[in-house]
Amino acid sequence: MDDAKEYIDELIGDVNADEPGIGGTVKAGDFEGAKDQTDDAHLYLDRFSAFMQMLYKLEEKYGIQYSLTSKILPTVQGFTKHLKSDNNPRCIAEVHFLHQGQHFILLEVDTSDNANRLSTQLLTIKDMNCWEKNYEKIRKYIVQNTLNWPISFIKEIASRQARFNHPRIDEGQQVAIDDLEGWAKRIYVGLNK
Repeated sequence: MDDAKEYIDELIGDVNADEPGIGGTVKAGDFEGAKDQTDDAHLYLDRFSAFMQMLYKLEEKYGIQYSLTSKILPTVQGFTKHLKSDNNPRCIAEVHFLHQGQHFILLEVDTSDNANRLSTQLLTIKDMNCWEKNYEKIRKYIVQNTLNWPISFIKEIASRQARFNHPRIDEGQQVAIDDLEGWAKRIYVGLNK
């Protein structure tokens, strides 16, 4: 558990609550000190707006504090799903948090272009020392599997895995508040199973 807590603490750094950071440059809600290797993925976070709103509900209703990073899916020769239909990069969100002393990871792929529907993944990883290498493989497999989770690989590296369907999204890419709360509740209940 100490390793998991250190890993989370290292990822989270300080969360800014609309106050200037030590250097005065951190925007409200940004993570100071996060190990962000995301290139320009931060430019595409708005594509996860429903997921982000669900995370806020998870924190607001259940006290789950998390660390969020976003990465662009890699280019894989012969495959195109690393790009959205508008030719912008497709991103994946990685959320780390502790709950009752256990380290969890949520994964969410941007499918706002309706290319495919991927459920939200909740994972407990067997060996966090191998996570970065395995996470890189997951991102590559998602592109190679035409926007499908590499379930057999995930089962190899995770001691626990659960999938959560997204709430309904209308034509304007909007999700009802009740549906967001239901999504957050399903994930919270999944943490306690």
